[in-house]
Amino acid sequence: MLLRVRTTIDIPDELAIAAKKAAVELRTTLRELVVRGLQTILSNPTTASVTSPVDALEGLGREVWRGVDADDYVKELRRGWE
Repeated sequence: MLLRVRTTIDIPDELAIAAKKAAVELRTTLRELVVRGLQTILSNPTTASVTSPVDALEGLGREVWRGVDADDYVKELRRGWE
């Protein structure tokens, strides 16, 4: 038995417009485009993980901390709290 689920998703307008245009260019439906996209993402475990936008900040400012011991830095800051 084939089960189909109707659902509603909230996506940015720009993304919806781009997806609809892509569906037309690919001569397919928006539904099929979404299904294929989900199948592609879910078939590859390395791309299936959803990351937080905060994760994109990882590594930024790394050069500022080069040569600085984080524990020593925090201990020095905390001395001023007393």
